[in-house]
This record gives sequence, structure tokens and C-alpha cells, in this order.
Amino acid sequence: MKIIGYVVYVIGVLMAVSWLFGIRSYTARGVGATRMTVNTAMLFIVSLVVVPALSLSPFHLLWMFPASFILGMLSLAFPFSLLSVPGQAVFEIVCIGLDQAEVQKNQERTRKLQSIIIEEGLLAEQAKARLKERGEW
Repeated sequence: MKIIGYVVYVIGVLMAVSWLFGIRSYTARGVGATRMTVNTAMLFIVSLVVVPALSLSPFHLLWMFPASFILGMLSLAFPFSLLSVPGQAVFEIVCIGLDQAEVQKNQERTRKLQSIIIEEGLLAEQAKARLKERGEW
């Protein structure tokens, strides 16, 4: 049973790390991450810290992770919006080392791509090709 508990814990760690990596990569590409996603990842980390700190069974993660997901999704409403304070700290830590100029350049590219898709009714690949023709990609 202990081995299964370790497997559950490792799966939890992999899930939290993948969410953090997703936040970083979305931010680097200029797309950005939602407050709900960041808060959910922060709650995943808190769950992973609480389990060994309180000597709880790793099986508690089987209810903590779904609860973290639900609380993260509710983080736009008032009492849960307070999660954004530590969530912002997690976001800042995850994005350490990103080139701010490159992120802004990618955000501008994304805005241009979206505007071309909306205005001209093109598919994403067609809009990207149009931007490359103009030298804006």
C-alpha cells in the first residue's frame, strides 16, 4: 500500500510540475495564463507540501487535487479571489528568467495574429503566413 501511495504522490508532483511548466511556456509565448490556472497550480503545490509536513497519507491527494482544482476555478469570486495574492508570487517565481522583451514581442505577435483572423476570416496558419509575408512575424 505504501508503494501505491508513493506512486500517487509522484503523479501529483508530475501534475503540478506540468501545470507550472504550462504557465511558463504560455507566458513565454505571449499568450499568458489565467489567474485560475495559476491559483490551481499554487494549490497543487500547497497540497504536495502539506501531505508530508503533516505526515498525512499520500492518498489524501486524491481529494486535495480535485478540491484544489475547484477552488482554483472559483478564484474569481470574492472569498476565493484572495488566493491570487500567493498565486501571484508563484507566477513570479515560475517566470523568473523569462526575457521580458521577448514576451512582449510574442504578445504583440499574438494580438496581430488574432486581429487578422477576426478581420479577414483567415485560419491561424493563413494569418501566420500573411504576417510572415509582411515581415511582422
